[in-house]
Amino acid sequence: MKKGFTLIEAIITIAIIVVLAGIAVPQVEKQLVKAKKNSDIYSAKTIAFAIREHIEDGNILLDASKKEIDFNDEINFPWVKNIENAKDMKPKMDKNYKFFYSYSTTTDEIKVLAGPEISKVKQLYPVVDETDDYAPNM
Repeated sequence: MKKGFTLIEAIITIAIIVVLAGIAVPQVEKQLVKAKKNSDIYSAKTIAFAIREHIEDGNILLDASKKEIDFNDEINFPWVKNIENAKDMKPKMDKNYKFFYSYSTTTDEIKVLAGPEISKVKQLYPVVDETDDYAPNM
C-alpha cells in the first residue's frame, strides 16, 4: 500500500481550490466596493449634519452651488470644527475624488457630493432631513 497522494488526486484538489477562489474573489471585490461607498455616504451624512448643526446654532451659511470643501480651512468652513477627524476625511471610492456641498437658503436644502472636479460630481447624500433617524458621531 502506497502512502501519499497520486498525481490525479493532487490535480483534482488544486482544481477545486481554483474554482472556489474564482467564485470568492469577485464577491470579495463587490463587498470592498460596497464598503467604500458606504463609508463615503457616512462621511457625506456627517458633513451634512455638521452644516445643519452650524445653521441651527444661528450661524448664516451663504448659498453655495457645488463648492469644494477644504477641511483645513476653518475660516471659510467654520462648521468643519464640528466634525471629528475632519482633516482625514476623504472619499474612499476614488483617491482623486473630493467632497463638495451645495446649499440653498430658499429651500434650506443641503446636498453633499463627491467627484474629481466640480463638473463631474456624484450626489452621495441628497438632503438632510430632520426626521432622519441616522445621526453620525461628530
